[in-house]
Amino acid sequence: MANIEIKHLKKKFGALEVIGDFSLQVDDREFISLLGPSGCGKSTILRIVAGLEELTSGEIVINDKVVTPLEPKDRDIAMVFQNYALYPHKTVFENLAYGLRIRKTPAERIKKRVGEVSQLLQIDQLLERRPAQLSGGQQQRVAMGRAIMREPAAFLFDEPLSNLDAKLRNHMRVEIRELQQRLGITTLYVTHDQVEAMTMSDRIVVLNHGAIEQIGKPLEIYEKPASLFVATFIGSPSMNLIRLKSDGKALELPSGDRLAVERAPGGEVILGIRPERIKLSGTRSGNSLPYAISLVEELGSQKIIHGRVGDTELTVAFPEDVPLPADGAFVSFPEGHLHFFDTGEGKRLNRGL
Repeated sequence: MANIEIKHLKKKFGALEVIGDFSLQVDDREFISLLGPSGCGKSTILRIVAGLEELTSGEIVINDKVVTPLEPKDRDIAMVFQNYALYPHKTVFENLAYGLRIRKTPAERIKKRVGEVSQLLQIDQLLERRPAQLSGGQQQRVAMGRAIMREPAAFLFDEPLSNLDAKLRNHMRVEIRELQQRLGITTLYVTHDQVEAMTMSDRIVVLNHGAIEQIGKPLEIYEKPASLFVATFIGSPSMNLIRLKSDGKALELPSGDRLAVERAPGGEVILGIRPERIKLSGTRSGNSLPYAISLVEELGSQKIIHGRVGDTELTVAFPEDVPLPADGAFVSFPEGHLHFFDTGEGKRLNRGL
């Protein structure tokens, strides 16, 4: 297998720098997702690792070997693209076999390898079909099969599920993760979908404008976002953010209400709390606030409640099987789930809390 090391990667298109001093270590057998919005540079990084895009400066190391000057075919990697890139005039068998044929692999070896890979991916009944006769999920399996055929040191996935419907996407992300664990192949996976990154990855690299916002395990990034960008990009519904004043022992909301806390950063800060961490009840306690409900979204598994504390908008995620308060609602913020960010660069202030 292999490790991948990206050292001080920079990429410019003319005067425009899209990647600035990016470094990352992907360990052997690890599954890492590059996650971020469109235009953040994640696919450019992947294409540079694959050798499909030239870097401006930096170094790419695969399996402890510098591959920066090497052609893609010499890097011992296999890439699965967003559009699958199958040969439309070739059968599934020929699409799978093509990479070995151009390497002049013996026919018997090709036949055996196609049989092994097609059975692994449950497409052995489709070998005589052409891509136009396949569903989106079947085409995705063929694209993955073609990558597996080479027995590469590493997989590179460039948003491979974005063309599938929601149900099939859910199914395929489980298949890809199970397959990667079974084969033990180091994987670098690009996506803009936080659910894919959260459910599939050993670690996530959150990117914004070509720079790393945070690297960590999925739950670590969810529970302790390093910046406002990460806090709002990870999680659905998005984290509630409230600009307020703090004296370290109490928080003064824009409504004028005060919440007692044991400790908090002082001064003007941005408070963050995830909708599912807010407590909603029909009775007021000592540290709760009146909450005016304006809209309820019924999602089956939970209710998404939109409302206000004073003039401050607040979203609450509430269990579907628990009835809403009938005669007025109150919200409270458990201190263990409060996040504080500075009002300038938006960096996390309570890293140790």
